[in-house]
Amino acid sequence: MLDLKKTGELKKAVKTVFDKVNAELKKLDLPEWDERRLTRQEGGLGYIPGEKITLTDEVGMADVLDNDTNKVIAKYPAVKLSNGAWFSLKHLVKPSLAGYSFKGNFVEDLDGKGELVGETVKNGILRVADVDPDFDPSDSSQFFDFGTRNLLEIYVLIQEGNVSVNGTEMTFRGTACRPIIAKKASPLPSMPYKKGANRVMRQQIWTK
Repeated sequence: MLDLKKTGELKKAVKTVFDKVNAELKKLDLPEWDERRLTRQEGGLGYIPGEKITLTDEVGMADVLDNDTNKVIAKYPAVKLSNGAWFSLKHLVKPSLAGYSFKGNFVEDLDGKGELVGETVKNGILRVADVDPDFDPSDSSQFFDFGTRNLLEIYVLIQEGNVSVNGTEMTFRGTACRPIIAKKASPLPSMPYKKGANRVMRQQIWTK
């Protein structure tokens, strides 16, 4: 267990994890994490509202696999579930839901030309906000309070035994959506939207 009273103890342990992951990514010839991940604070996976999962205290760096080649293309900090599957640590952080809608249909496109036509979308993709109507975002007791929103710090706190989530049951409450207009074109070849495109920020909501 970390002695959190020692100045810099947590940050030192986080840097060790960071360096270890980057060494592995380098061996795989994959893009390494940049140092912003050391300080970044976090604001689906085929789950349906009401579905439940149970956490363990085993954490690790889970693989993101290419759908076509099945090769590892990225890593993310995760906690293992009681069924053996990996679950992203970002789902344990209380989400910031200002400006998000809990119900409704939204358009996402690459060029700003998409439009809703009834329950479908023309020239774009339909994004649906669908959150349990009984979900109360003001009830802080349903979320973890780790004292930080940085995923690597949460990872280390669980790994070192300073925090335990073992046996905690989590319930998927749904996905909230926040439509935005892209202020500039995407720099990513895999997501080539233009300035002025309709984009939708999506936030999955999990509660204890």
